[in-house]
Amino acid sequence: MIFLSKIRVGSQTGFAPWTRFAGLFCLLFVLAMFVSNAAAQSSGDDVIISIDQFGVGSTARPGDRTGLRLELLSNPSGSLGEATAVWVQWEVPNADGDILEYGRNLTLTRGRPTFTWLTAPLPYEARSDTIWSIRVFEMRDGERRGELGGMRFRPADAGAQFVDPSANLIGIIGSRHMGLNQYGVRHRQDPRPAAAHEYTRTVFGIRPDELPDRWEALKGFEAIVWGTDHSPLQLTSDTANALRQYVRYGGHLIIVLPEDTNPWQTGGIAQTPLEDMLPPEPPRRDEEVQLSQVLPLISKARGALGDFPLTVRVFKELNADLDRLGPHYVPHMALEDGRVLVVQRRYGHGMVTLSGLDVSSGQMASMRLSNRVSGLPQADVFWNRILGRRVDTPTAAEYNAMGDEDLLVRAMPNERAVGPSGLISQPISMSTQAGLGLLIALVLFTVYWVIAGPGGFAFLRMYKRPQHAWLAFAGSAVAFTAIAWGTVSIIRINEPQIRHLTYLDHIAQPAWEAPDDLPQMQRAVSWLTLYTPGYQNVPISIPSGGGERNLLSTWAAPGESISRFPNANRYSIDVGASASSFVMPSRSTATQFQAHWLGGLSAEWGGMIREMPERTISVRRDGGGRETGLEGVLTHDLPGTLHDVTFIWVRNARFPARRYAERDGEELRWMPRMMSGQMNNLGYMLRLREWNPNEQLVLEELESQFTGGALLTNSIDRRYVEDYRSTGFATAPGTGLRTTDRDRYLEMLSFFNQLTPPAYYKARPDEDEPNNVAFQRLLGRELDLSRWFSRPCIIIIGHLRDSELPIPLRVNQSDQTPESEGLTIVRWVYPLPVETDLAFVRSQDDRRAPGGEAAREP
Repeated sequence: MIFLSKIRVGSQTGFAPWTRFAGLFCLLFVLAMFVSNAAAQSSGDDVIISIDQFGVGSTARPGDRTGLRLELLSNPSGSLGEATAVWVQWEVPNADGDILEYGRNLTLTRGRPTFTWLTAPLPYEARSDTIWSIRVFEMRDGERRGELGGMRFRPADAGAQFVDPSANLIGIIGSRHMGLNQYGVRHRQDPRPAAAHEYTRTVFGIRPDELPDRWEALKGFEAIVWGTDHSPLQLTSDTANALRQYVRYGGHLIIVLPEDTNPWQTGGIAQTPLEDMLPPEPPRRDEEVQLSQVLPLISKARGALGDFPLTVRVFKELNADLDRLGPHYVPHMALEDGRVLVVQRRYGHGMVTLSGLDVSSGQMASMRLSNRVSGLPQADVFWNRILGRRVDTPTAAEYNAMGDEDLLVRAMPNERAVGPSGLISQPISMSTQAGLGLLIALVLFTVYWVIAGPGGFAFLRMYKRPQHAWLAFAGSAVAFTAIAWGTVSIIRINEPQIRHLTYLDHIAQPAWEAPDDLPQMQRAVSWLTLYTPGYQNVPISIPSGGGERNLLSTWAAPGESISRFPNANRYSIDVGASASSFVMPSRSTATQFQAHWLGGLSAEWGGMIREMPERTISVRRDGGGRETGLEGVLTHDLPGTLHDVTFIWVRNARFPARRYAERDGEELRWMPRMMSGQMNNLGYMLRLREWNPNEQLVLEELESQFTGGALLTNSIDRRYVEDYRSTGFATAPGTGLRTTDRDRYLEMLSFFNQLTPPAYYKARPDEDEPNNVAFQRLLGRELDLSRWFSRPCIIIIGHLRDSELPIPLRVNQSDQTPESEGLTIVRWVYPLPVETDLAFVRSQDDRRAPGGEAAREP
C-alpha cells in the first residue's frame, strides 16, 4: 500500500516515467481482479449478494423472459437483527430508457442463506458481458427504507452462457442428454445444423430443487424433459406450480420413467406435487424386453451390434384388455406387439408426455448400430414424434460418410428471418396519428409564414399600407396561435388508445373426450402499442384469475433502433405478487408491450369457433378402413368475418418409419432422400377466402378437396417455402416488408417446426446443387403448434381484421379495456381420437400405413 500510495499520474515523485506507468498498470490489474471477483458476489454490506444462476441452467437468450437466482445472506457481522424484511430488485432498462425494478419481498434470517428468483425480460441487445445491478433495501411498515447492499455484475462472471436469439432451447432435468443433443450437431463451423432451420441448445444438469418458482422463467424452453436422476419429491409447492403453469400456458413437460424405480408414484394419492397431471393408474412393469424389440421406436437401423434386456412401463395393450391411460391420455408410440410405451395428454394449452422407455441408459447411448453409427435413441426417430419436429439429426460420423461419397450440399442456403424488424412493430404502430399531427403543423406553419411574412407584406403594399406590417404580423401571430391551439384541442387524443396484433388460441373440448378438470380457457399472445395521454403515473394491469399468472412487459422489436427519453424514470414490478400489474410513467406518448394471457373471453368481445352440438365432428372411413374425410358442422361467434382461413386436417395415418438406405445389401449411414425431412403424420391443408359469423361450415363438403388435393407436406412447401429458396427473392436489408411476406411470416410462426427443412445432401454425387432456404425465428416461439402435427386433429387459423383487443387490459384503474383496434389471428384446435388400427404399424417390415394406404407422397 505504501508503494501504491506513491503513484501519481503526471506528478513529480522521484520515480522514473516507466516506473510510474508500471505502477499504474499494477493498480489497474489489482482493480480489475477485485472487480472480477466481486462481479458474482458482494460483501461488506449488511446483506451479502451472490449470483447463483443467470437463466435456468445458467443459460439465457436475449429477448426472453429470464430468471435470475440470487443467494442473499444477512451478514453475521452486520447491524441487522435476527429476522429482517427486505426488498431485492434487479434493475433492467426498458424500451423507453426507464429503469424497471423487478423485485420481491423477502425475510432474511441472520447467518442463514436465502435463495430467491427474480424474472425480467432481457433486451435483444443484451450480452454475457452486459453489466446489471442488484440492490437490497430494508422494508419497514410496508415502505422501502435504507439500502442494505448492492452489486454490479456481468452474467459471464457467474458462469452464464448466452445463446443467439434464433436458437431453440430444450431443458433437461438430469445429467443425461438422452439423444436430444443430436439436434445441435453441426457440420464444420456452420452456425446451425445443416439439416435444420435453427440450432438447438440442450440445457442439461438442471436440478428440481433449483427450479424457479414462477413459470415465466421457464417460458423460453420449447420443452422440459425430466430424466431419471431426480425425484419429483424435490419440488416445492411453488416450483411444482411453476411447472404446471408453464404447461398450461403452452409448454411441454416430458417425463422419462426410470427402469428400476417408481419415483412418480402414478396412481397414488397425494404422492407427488404433480399427480394431477399424471395417469390415474400405474403402468405395468415388463421386464426382459430386448433392445431389438424397441429398436424400431428409437433408431433408423435394422439392428444393433449386440442386444440386452430392458425393463419398460406399459400403459396399454392394443391387442389385449390392459388400459391404464385414464380419461385424458392417448397412445403415442407402441411396440410392434401393441404394447404402448409413450403416452400424451393435453394440459391447458400445453402437453404432458410420459415415456415408459428409459432412454437415459448409458448402455443404450453407447450402443453401436448395424451400420456402426453410435448413440440411442436417435432424435429424428424417437424425439421428432414427441416434440412435433421433422428435421434429420445426422451425427458427425454420418456427415463424414456423406462427405466421403460427395453427397453433401456445399452451397449455403438463403437465410430468411421470420420475425424481422417491422413484422410486429409496423402493424401496431401509431405513426398514422402522429403523421396527421405533423402534417397539420406543417400546413399551419406554412400558411402562417406566408401571411405573416411576404404574403401579408405584399398585400399591404398593394393597398399602400406597408406601415401596418408590424401590426399585421402581430395580429397573424395571435390569430394563428388561437387556430393552432384550437386545432390541437380538436385532434388531441384525450383517452388511452391501443393498436394490437394478437394470436388468440382455443383448444376445443371434443365430444369424444372425457371433460377435463381444468376450465376451458383461451390463450392470447399479444403485441400492442398503448397511448396514454398526459404526464402522470398510470396504473396498468391484466387481471389474473385463480391459478393464472399473466404477463405484461414493455417490448422493442429485434434489430430496431430505440429512441429513449432523456428523463429516465424508475418504477417497480413486484414479480413475487404479479407479473402483469405495475404503475408506469406516462409522457403523453405511446409505449409498446407484449402480453401473455390465459382466461375467458368477455361476452362483449364475442365467442369462438365451435362445433354444432347436433352435428359433432368425426372422421369418415371407407370400406377398407382408410380415412377419406370429415363430417360435422362448424360455426363461429367471432365479432367479425374471418379472412384468409387455413384449414388443416392431421390424420391418424403416419408416414413410414425412417430407415437407413441400403446398397447391395449394405446399410448406409444416411436415409433415402425421399425420407429426409418427412413429417410424422399425413394430412391436408385447405384455404378459404372468408368465413362469416354464424355461417355453417359443413365438413362433408370438403371431402373432394381432401381426396383430390395435395398432401399437407406439399401444401406447406408450396405456400411457405418454395418462393424463398431463390436468393433473388430475398428482401434487401433495410427495406420494408411486403404484405405477402408479412402474411406468410405471421402464419409460419404457427407451425415453424413443420416447415420443409433445408436439403443438405443429394441422392447422387452428380446431382445439381439445390436451391435452399433456412428460416430463423427472432420472436414468437411460444406460438408454434407443431406438436399437434404428430397426432390427429383439426387446426383452423384465420385473420380477424380491425378487431378489438381480446385481452382485458386495464389502464388508470378503469374496469374497461381502452378503445382498441388491430389484427387478431384466431387459432382453433380440435383433437381427434387416436384410431390405433390406423396410427400404429403392425410390422417393422411393413412400408405401408395400416388400412392398406400408402403412407408416402406420390
